[in-house]
Amino acid sequence: MNEKQYNLLKKSVKYWNRYRMMYPRAIIDLSSANLRSADLLSANLSSANLRSANLSSADLSSAKYSILAIFRAKITSISDELTIELMRHDAEFTGMDKMTAWAKGGECPYKGMERDFIFLEKKELWVEGTPTHRGLDLWRWIAKEQNIKISV
Repeated sequence: MNEKQYNLLKKSVKYWNRYRMMYPRAIIDLSSANLRSADLLSANLSSANLRSANLSSADLSSAKYSILAIFRAKITSISDELTIELMRHDAEFTGMDKMTAWAKGGECPYKGMERDFIFLEKKELWVEGTPTHRGLDLWRWIAKEQNIKISV
């Protein structure tokens, strides 16, 4: 994480957006940033690295961001239903058989894999199946459970 960028964003979205206009090619690294309950209304977060950032209860209304970048943010305290959905999404990349073997005590199916979602998976919930939500619908569900305000 870039501490200077993080501190500027926490100080004021106005100053943050001015910084983004002055340095449009800057590499934005907010990975692992604690943005819990942050007022990011209209913040320009396009191309920002938000991997493992805590966005719980943040206000992202009218903010500019990449859904993929947001997916890689840290997801905490989610329902069992959303946990299963995210595990099924992961299983599309790892393979259902590997997820099922893992749930029965086998090797971690995520080994050496960069995951789209950072969340606490639960072996005891695993049931094979196809994800029912994708893209924007999945983001809306995550945002609702994380109490993240969005405008999509």
